[in-house]
Amino acid sequence: MRAKHIGLVVLSGLLWLGIGVMLLVKGLRFVVYAEPGCKMLENLTPYVGTRDQAIVFLIALGLFAGFMKGRFVLMKAVKKVVNRIASLSTPLKISQIYDKRYYALMVLMMGMGLALNFLNIPGDVRGTVDIAIGSALMNGAMGFFRSALTFNKEYT
Repeated sequence: MRAKHIGLVVLSGLLWLGIGVMLLVKGLRFVVYAEPGCKMLENLTPYVGTRDQAIVFLIALGLFAGFMKGRFVLMKAVKKVVNRIASLSTPLKISQIYDKRYYALMVLMMGMGLALNFLNIPGDVRGTVDIAIGSALMNGAMGFFRSALTFNKEYT
């Protein structure tokens, strides 16, 4: 039944959206509440005016980088996952959404995120990276939702 396939596509989109929102909020907190000694903010401030304008610039930079990554890199991953889901035969299992390499990549990414907690990376840099990754994942999630809407037309 194709409804179960669509459900897995939507579930994958919800997963990416949830993680993306979490990272975006975390990144915004890092940038907005960055300590006064953060080099990137200090270096940007003379060029953009005030510290607040430098914060807005970093947020915009992270959002733009995330948009570009989501549009040109993650959309390929979305298509691969949707094609994989479309090729699955019933009965479907949640564990079939991704292949083993993708699960290994998820574990590696979570490990890198945990490692960032122990490294002494300034809040402005870490926040900008989290904003970029979060917005990229949210953009990718939209790709899953668009695929779910057109699933029956494209994969029947």
